[in-house]
Amino acid sequence: MTNMTSVAFDEEGWCYTGGENGHIQVWSDACTVVKQIKAHTSMVTGVVAEKGYLLSGGKDKKIAIISTAGGNFKLEKFIDLASSFV
Repeated sequence: MTNMTSVAFDEEGWCYTGGENGHIQVWSDACTVVKQIKAHTSMVTGVVAEKGYLLSGGKDKKIAIISTAGGNFKLEKFIDLASSFV
């Protein structure tokens, strides 16, 4: 198990945690991980869940935008901040 670095809850009560390994874990109300999403190549530094989307930022200088609609997790877009502000 990796150390958790961030946490967020959505409107439906799902819990999302970011970890040092770049993964986002999706937790059920039974306190078990039901899904793990590889979102970053390094530590997740922040997670926000709202209106059917999960946004995460990482030490890899990227923002991941993930759709959570219907319990299906689909990576919609990566924003590379390292190249956006050069």
